[in-house]
Amino acid sequence: MKTRAIVIAALFAISFSVAQFMFARVYAAQAPLSAKQQALIDAAKKEGVIDIIATWRPSEAKGIFGAFKEAYPFIEVKQTMMAGAVGFERLRAEFASGRRTTDLINTSIVDLEKAGMVQA
Repeated sequence: MKTRAIVIAALFAISFSVAQFMFARVYAAQAPLSAKQQALIDAAKKEGVIDIIATWRPSEAKGIFGAFKEAYPFIEVKQTMMAGAVGFERLRAEFASGRRTTDLINTSIVDLEKAGMVQA
């Protein structure tokens, strides 16, 4: 479970890096990957799917996920469109059960922290 949480956090960070890349439209050469980054990418290849709960409309999601898919074509993106409160309750239920399937959620970090669901 801890490895999955670390991979999830890394993919979250990577996805925002990709989004920043997409919006900035900077196509400069990237620095070589560190061993830690490569290990995260290898773990993502093994898992193969990122499950997201978000309120993004399909047109918004297409742009964000399109850039992610360009960078990581080996990861399938599955978005479940849910209102913030509904998505948060689903995540809370996953957390309580110990069976976590959601990798990324579009919600306030404050809500997650108050629920004791943030790991350092």
